[in-house]
Amino acid sequence: MLWVRPGPLVGLRGQNFSQLYRARVALEGKIETVAVEVNFLLADLMKVSKKVKVPEGSIVELQTEVGSLRKQMVQVDSTVERLEARLKDAEGGSRQNNIRLLGFPERAEGARMEGFVESWVKDVLQPVGLSRVFVLE
Repeated sequence: MLWVRPGPLVGLRGQNFSQLYRARVALEGKIETVAVEVNFLLADLMKVSKKVKVPEGSIVELQTEVGSLRKQMVQVDSTVERLEARLKDAEGGSRQNNIRLLGFPERAEGARMEGFVESWVKDVLQPVGLSRVFVLE
């Protein structure tokens, strides 16, 4: 058996162990504090993730609705353009000095409209048969 003579290191070992123990206790306390804070953060994260899931669903619905509304806008724009063209055509026709006569067969006027209207007016408004014309002054 080997005898070791107690020297100056024996006292240091005891101090080192007590320092290590105190450091370990302090570290365990800090670890426990960090664990509690992590649990709080996890709880907050769960709340936030629940709040985020609701808008994600409504965002998808809104994107679908926006797509259908864009298609409707294209249809409405084309309808508006078509109606504007018809309106311009109608305005152009209304600015002309045309008279529309209804009740005649298509193309009854022939080549000369003026002659057709003159003969029609003469036929409709037959001359009044007066024997004499009296002029009063």
